[in-house]
Amino acid sequence: MRRAVNALIVALVLVFVVMSMQVWIVQLPFALAFGWIPFIRESFAAMSIDWVASGTAVACLLALALGAHALARRLSAGPGGWRPRWTFSALLGLFTIFASGTAMIGVIHQTIWLTRAPMLDIEMGISARSLGDMLWHEAKNKPSDAAQLRAKIAADRTCMRIEEANRIIVVPSADGAVEAIAIIPRGRADDGAVMWWSGRAGRGQAPAAAQVVVVRSLERGEDPAATIADAEREIR
Repeated sequence: MRRAVNALIVALVLVFVVMSMQVWIVQLPFALAFGWIPFIRESFAAMSIDWVASGTAVACLLALALGAHALARRLSAGPGGWRPRWTFSALLGLFTIFASGTAMIGVIHQTIWLTRAPMLDIEMGISARSLGDMLWHEAKNKPSDAAQLRAKIAADRTCMRIEEANRIIVVPSADGAVEAIAIIPRGRADDGAVMWWSGRAGRGQAPAAAQVVVVRSLERGEDPAATIADAEREIR
């Protein structure tokens, strides 16, 4: 048992090391196997519960279960009558068929999309937050200045795709190194959120309406979150 645990730990460490080297041959199966985890996390964060629709669905489910069970008991002529677990099994099978059909439609839709999209480009679905994490990790762990990072952003296909809906701002330090990175959504000032990565302020986000405050705070080497909090206290 201990050998199996040690082997699993070593395998996980090797996977982490190889993933940090940006080897797409390993990233591709890893993304296929575990890419649904961040997708579910981001999807659940953007979801809201419609309590009226949820209550209606529960009521319909109960009515279906009770009606089906009552009908089955009336039609059943065997000894002991119709059992509740049989009704439960039938309903479970019905929902399994429904879920399978929905999943098949999703698979067909995704397959058609993949046939029209660039293959082996595993970063096509990367989010702005993930891109910011990658850029900040590269800026802190690889020798490059702000100008070099800007040039890479301008030439990178994934960055160009993210910049269709966002602005990527690289804040230089006095010696030309990367002091901070900010990603600001384009469009209305009250839509979305501005995110930042800074050696002094760490990582954070704020409403897009505060984007000017965030950028100026990063340029001055201050914590945008503290600046926004101070401004809100002054308003109150």
